[in-house]
Amino acid sequence: MSKAIYEYHKINELIPGPSRWNFYGKIIFMCNIADQLLLLLKDETSSMYVYMNSKDNKEPIVGLKLRQVIRIHRGNVRRNPTTNTKEGVVQVEMAGCHFVAWPHLGDANNPILKSSKNWTKSDIDQEKVSELGNDQPITTAEGLAIQLVEIFLDYKKKQFFRSAIGRRHETMKQFEAGGTCRKLRANRILRGKLENSPRYQLGMLWKWTSE
Repeated sequence: MSKAIYEYHKINELIPGPSRWNFYGKIIFMCNIADQLLLLLKDETSSMYVYMNSKDNKEPIVGLKLRQVIRIHRGNVRRNPTTNTKEGVVQVEMAGCHFVAWPHLGDANNPILKSSKNWTKSDIDQEKVSELGNDQPITTAEGLAIQLVEIFLDYKKKQFFRSAIGRRHETMKQFEAGGTCRKLRANRILRGKLENSPRYQLGMLWKWTSE
């Protein structure tokens, strides 16, 4: 454990762009989407989705739980073009990006999980762990965000079974057509990759439920 001076920002102060940010948040929702861990983090000012994965997706991130307080160093913030909302991106070990997590109302000197052995202690760790550890009411928008992800996961599960049936049907069509529709199929595959992107689909569902 080392000690250094970092500048921390609240979630409502984070600005999408190339800058890297240090911030805290309480985990109020989490799930796995594709190869990423999706967290909904909340502080005293706002809340934000955060997509988290390890460098090159080599190892899954395990051990994080609801109500834990997490501190992120050098995370990115981007804007979702579909929803026009900001979201965090945490690629652990990329460009010095790391996190530390504490149990609900825990001791700041004893984190329950950390991505670096040489983690840095801050003077405000205990203040944040205590402050964010207090259960705060979930706002209507945050409740909608949680429901949205649950809808999305159910949608993906149903889509998996539909696509399995669709692939079989497509194989039969290819066999009957003798490969004459390769260009059209290539275009469908390209379009499908975009539309099957979890971030794109989640954004479209958010847009749909917000209208």
